[in-house]
Amino acid sequence: DPGADAVASLAETGSGGKADAYIRSMVAASPELRGNLDAVYVQTTSRRTPASIQALVADVRAALDETGNADAEIHLGFGAPINGVGSMSDGARAALYSQVSDWAARSDCGVEGLIAYTWTSAQRSYWNTWDWFGIANVNTAALTATGVAYRDSAATFTGLSSTPAPRATLHTCNRPAPDRDGDGYPDEAEDYPLDPTRHP
Repeated sequence: DPGADAVASLAETGSGGKADAYIRSMVAASPELRGNLDAVYVQTTSRRTPASIQALVADVRAALDETGNADAEIHLGFGAPINGVGSMSDGARAALYSQVSDWAARSDCGVEGLIAYTWTSAQRSYWNTWDWFGIANVNTAALTATGVAYRDSAATFTGLSSTPAPRATLHTCNRPAPDRDGDGYPDEAEDYPLDPTRHP
């Protein structure tokens, strides 16, 4: 299927080591992937600061660029528990989600998808960290503070908020400002960055 997207799904760590090292190893083992990855999905549940998540994405972007996949999109999954080992308060997690969402939407790293891990989780055993990643209540679907922060950030960047989204590109990966519609104008200069027929 020549029209199918080739997407690599990577955990931050695993048998291949760090995600960026895994990308390099994967392309070295299968050279036909050079220039043929459409996207990678990278998930982290251990990084709990915006700076550490940005560093992960920058490393992945560098690996993609070095392996001839500079046009590949990055889809980022991230999350943190609110109970158990390594937990954060829901307020601190909400701040993390807001900051990462704001950065990802404006970065020069080619982040085109942001996935919260996870919508709901069991919320049963204090000792099972994986029971506490949900951003909505498993029984009522009521949003936690993190869920509200994530929803509000998404609304801002998709034009569903009364507050305009910030536009300045956040340069983390030393790449040109994004031009998602390919019309020659950076997104930060356009009111309609996904419509190539409308210019500043």
